[in-house]
Amino acid sequence: MEMVQHLHEKHGTFSFGEPARALFGTWSERQTRREKGFAGQQDVIRMIELCVFDCPPSANSLRRKYRSPFVYRNLRDSWGWSLAAAASPNERHFLQHIPHMARRVRVAISLQHPKLYDRDNLYAAVKPILDSMVNLRWLTDDSEEHIDLQVTQTKGQPHKTIIRLELA
Repeated sequence: MEMVQHLHEKHGTFSFGEPARALFGTWSERQTRREKGFAGQQDVIRMIELCVFDCPPSANSLRRKYRSPFVYRNLRDSWGWSLAAAASPNERHFLQHIPHMARRVRVAISLQHPKLYDRDNLYAAVKPILDSMVNLRWLTDDSEEHIDLQVTQTKGQPHKTIIRLELA
């Protein structure tokens, strides 16, 4: 009710339905904006960046701790939940349509953690992330045929993983 009084003071006298029209426009104006925005988004959205405040374990750690397929499944599923939580609902909708939109996807994963991994450990460490993206159906497959993978790392705190998916 305070909002109506505020609008009443700001815009003068009008009926109860007019404050909403003053703020948001009429239905046809909103529909036109939505259609124009959607048409423009098809050309604009080609890349999504997700940030997860965690880092995957190194390949050496994966070999020791995650020998059991059930333990690895828990790791993979926890990354799936983290990735789904990092994406907004609109981004999740777009990501689920990536396999139908492009044959290849450019995936850039950047890790930030206190101890740098060897190059072979670095690429093996991102395997649970790629598997979780395949399980979420954001990627068709994690083979070289379907993705162009780039993995980088920086030394620092806090533990952070930045994943950038781009249509190729």
